[in-house]
Amino acid sequence: MKKNKELNTFITKLYAYNLFSMMAFILPFFAVMLNEKLTATQIAIVMIACKVAQITTEIPSGAIADKYNRKYVLMVSRSLNIVPLALWIFFPTFWYYLVGFIFLGLSDSLSSGCREAFIYDELNKFKRKDLFERVYGRGGALTSMGIFIASIGAFVFTKLGFGYNFLMFASILTLILSVIIFSTIKPSKNIGHVDDPENILSYMETLKKGVKYAFNHKLVLKMILFLTFINYINVGALEYIGVFYQEITNDLSKVAILCAVGSLAFALGRFSGEYLKVLSTKVLFSFFLIGSLLDIVSFSLYSYPFSIVTLVISTILICGVFVNVQARMNNLIPKNIRATTLSVMGFIEAIGCIICLYAFGRVVDYFDSYQIGFLTFVGLSVIGSAVFLISFVRDKNLK
Repeated sequence: MKKNKELNTFITKLYAYNLFSMMAFILPFFAVMLNEKLTATQIAIVMIACKVAQITTEIPSGAIADKYNRKYVLMVSRSLNIVPLALWIFFPTFWYYLVGFIFLGLSDSLSSGCREAFIYDELNKFKRKDLFERVYGRGGALTSMGIFIASIGAFVFTKLGFGYNFLMFASILTLILSVIIFSTIKPSKNIGHVDDPENILSYMETLKKGVKYAFNHKLVLKMILFLTFINYINVGALEYIGVFYQEITNDLSKVAILCAVGSLAFALGRFSGEYLKVLSTKVLFSFFLIGSLLDIVSFSLYSYPFSIVTLVISTILICGVFVNVQARMNNLIPKNIRATTLSVMGFIEAIGCIICLYAFGRVVDYFDSYQIGFLTFVGLSVIGSAVFLISFVRDKNLK
């Protein structure tokens, strides 16, 4: 009875943290704000700086999360997001955007792998790892709901005449609140011990084992490559989606509303994760191909509201797939190297993002068209998803 109460308390606090963790009022206008200050190539450069910072610290930070308390690693990660917002309020220039994105990269590297490992191991501690799809999926859904609330709030604030600086300041407040909420979660037991005299050697051993496992376990590696592909091939659409909304509506206030609609789609997709667990892994991958084909329709039409309808459906499908593949991959990774192994995924994703961000920026600047940039990469997404589907259908280790 006591364990059930502790489990419910943990889940409740985790959900509350998720709700506020990305409730950033600046998000709906983030791409628009950058587009007003920088060229598409400059935007790509600052985003690449973020990914370079992530690459250089990704796998070592995963080993840190495997050796030390993941709760505090995640708290530091979330706190680092405050720095760029504060910089951009006072210094809205290229070089400070660059520095700010480096901090975002450091934050991403600390949370990548650590977040999933933290949830999985906490549930496993209560012997309820079967709840991973539900907790991880619904937690992600609440994060999207936080973005939804922030988007509606941003719409109201802009109608009242508040600018980007006010939205960033309000975002800092919600970030601080999320850190405070997370600090109340009872710490999980460390896998390693800080006072261990062989701590450095132990850390290096964890690092080596995690990386080796990620590349030697063929099914885990294949899942890592698939999950990273979902993120980096869609990085243009994810990072520049505000510009897309603005171009198809020509109305800044509608950008916030459409961001809210998009966040609802993410929420529904993540919420559906637990219900898709009954499907075979091979069927799940076919859903991703369908979602990619719908994206082709969205960016080919490039009109409001038709593009939004197909984009919402594809988002729901792809998010549901992502949650399930995450859960199935975690089941294959040993606890003591889970965060390190998952950080390999973040490392590969960051490399892919650097390439795709730079290429996206160059394509947009060359053709002077965001639509061509979007279509180029959703086209690659369709090709890649077909390749992965064939690969997994042929894999005898999958049902």
